[in-house]
Amino acid sequence: MNSDGAAALVLVSGEKALQLGLQVIAKIKGYVDAAQESLNVHGGAVSLGHPLGCSGARILVTLLGVLRHKKGKYGVGAICNGGGGASSLVLELICDKRSRK
Repeated sequence: MNSDGAAALVLVSGEKALQLGLQVIAKIKGYVDAAQESLNVHGGAVSLGHPLGCSGARILVTLLGVLRHKKGKYGVGAICNGGGGASSLVLELICDKRSRK
C-alpha cells in the first residue's frame, strides 16, 4: 500500500511559548506507555494512511481536528509501538482559531 501525506507538530515548553509569543493550540496534560488495547474510532494511522515514521504526528493532528469539530476540550491519542506495547497522550485544546472572531 502506498500512502502520501504530511503532518507537523511544534512542541515547546510553556515557558518557551510565552518567551516567543507563540499561540498555544493545545497542552499536553499527561502521557503513559503501557501494554493495553488501543482504540481510535476515527481510524488509526495505518487505516487512514500516513508517511512512514509520522504516525504519532498524524494521530495528534487528527485528534485536534476532532476536538474542534466536536467542541471538545480533552482528547487521548494512542498508538501501538509494536510487540504489544502502546503509548498514549492526553491533550487539552487551548485555542480554536476558527472560534475567534
